[in-house]
Amino acid sequence: MDNCNKEWEVRPPAKLTLEKLNKQDEINFELHKSDSQFDKIVSIMQKDIETICESLKTNTAEHLEIKGIMKAFIESADKKYVNYDVFSPIRKLVYGATGVILTLVLSSLIYLIIKQ
Repeated sequence: MDNCNKEWEVRPPAKLTLEKLNKQDEINFELHKSDSQFDKIVSIMQKDIETICESLKTNTAEHLEIKGIMKAFIESADKKYVNYDVFSPIRKLVYGATGVILTLVLSSLIYLIIKQ
């Protein structure tokens, strides 16, 4: 086996072999270039993730503050506005009055149409 390797070492490579080796070198160069770009992208993404984590920490504090404000607003709204149980009888009266008025309007229109 060693004799075979020694014999091939001194022979110049064939033209097709040289072309394939050159193409492979170009492919290796492109792969190396894309690997370095990938490494850059990954490092940028890691920095972005760190920034997002820091933002989430500040957002959590702001979120808690907003929740406190909303809770205070809801409590003040409960004191200021009427709830559904208290409003239900008034709603029934308004719906009933509206129904009576619409019935009167429609019946008067029908009466006018039939009269002529």
